[in-house]
Amino acid sequence: MSAEEKFTSIPNPYIVGNPIKDGEMFYGRQDEFLFAKRKIETGDKSYVIVLCGERRSGKTSILFQILSGKLGERFLPVLIDMQTMAGLENDGDFFEEFAQEICRTLKDARLNIDEYNFHVPNESPYKCFRELLDKILSLYPGKHLVLMIDEYEMMEAKFDEGSLSPEVITFFADLLDGERHLSFVFTGSRHLEQRQKSKYWQLLYDKSLYCRISFLPRHEAIRLMIEPVRDYVHFSDDAVERIYRLTTGQPYYTQAICQCLVDHLNEVKKNRAELADIDVVMQHILNNPLPQMIYAWNSLQEIEKLVLAALAVVQKNAESGPSVAVLYDYLKKKDSDILMSRKDLTAALEYLISRDLVIHQNGAYRVGIELLAQWIQREQPLWKIIQESKPRASSLKEMLRRLFLLSLPASF
Repeated sequence: MSAEEKFTSIPNPYIVGNPIKDGEMFYGRQDEFLFAKRKIETGDKSYVIVLCGERRSGKTSILFQILSGKLGERFLPVLIDMQTMAGLENDGDFFEEFAQEICRTLKDARLNIDEYNFHVPNESPYKCFRELLDKILSLYPGKHLVLMIDEYEMMEAKFDEGSLSPEVITFFADLLDGERHLSFVFTGSRHLEQRQKSKYWQLLYDKSLYCRISFLPRHEAIRLMIEPVRDYVHFSDDAVERIYRLTTGQPYYTQAICQCLVDHLNEVKKNRAELADIDVVMQHILNNPLPQMIYAWNSLQEIEKLVLAALAVVQKNAESGPSVAVLYDYLKKKDSDILMSRKDLTAALEYLISRDLVIHQNGAYRVGIELLAQWIQREQPLWKIIQESKPRASSLKEMLRRLFLLSLPASF
């Protein structure tokens, strides 16, 4: 029997770019779920738990797992996506949509949204929403209502344009101060205190706990690679190691490589993934870069691009990344006119660490995702960055301002 006859077509289960809504393709994050559950269950205080992480780190997928019951039967989770609130014009619209989503989620015939009018003249929609919450909690004694708001930072634009009042935050704080069994879970890129318009969130500072959503632990990343196709694909050990080195367990990049790998294996009619197959997939992605790679690069200031490009080159042929001193000397040798002190370089590295673009271990720095480093080496070489635009004082000032907003430590 030929190798081709033995081949079994491989279904492609990997998900790239969209949140994972069911549990079948969701791996890891058990520590994060335990953290949220433990803090909500303490009962001594109601919290806003803020899941902080970069774009495509898996924050929304975590909310969908909570929505499907990951925290247990004691909880009544409801998910609000701020992107669906684009057309709201006032607080009444906001709370009406919030209430409708609660009723759609709970699917309880005893809850009739038509009984609640959020647009009564001269009457606050807050009162109406509070009545709905109280009825829900009376119908479900012993349950804890978990109101989840995805992309909480989008509320700031609504505050600025006047379509939503900042008093909404005062109302949220009052709900948490009461005796209701109710908590919030927000997702966003930053802590409340780190937002440029942090004034909006001040009343929630002492009620907030933070959980950083970052790379998957190694064993969970390997499960994500292997288990979805375990009945169809056999991975060699060096292929698994290569995928992990390319991604460091970042779930979006891991799923992207595995999705491309399945397409490649189907094309060449193989059920075994070997190192050479990973190299083919890597080259394909480098030739057709992922949107997240381009987004991450374009979101950086000039000095951050310079540092990341230099780091990608220096770490290329080294077992570990350079220290600050080695990287600084390298940059100065490349262009002695670079307007950057060692202190500026350290600040830029700290900012890149906060964005999960750089990893710092034992005094050494490296681009955290090797696949991204290889794309930078190819498409954004250091000489090009230096030639196109040297860092200026304004860039340094902006980078330092951004770093300051990220300076507070996470609680988890």
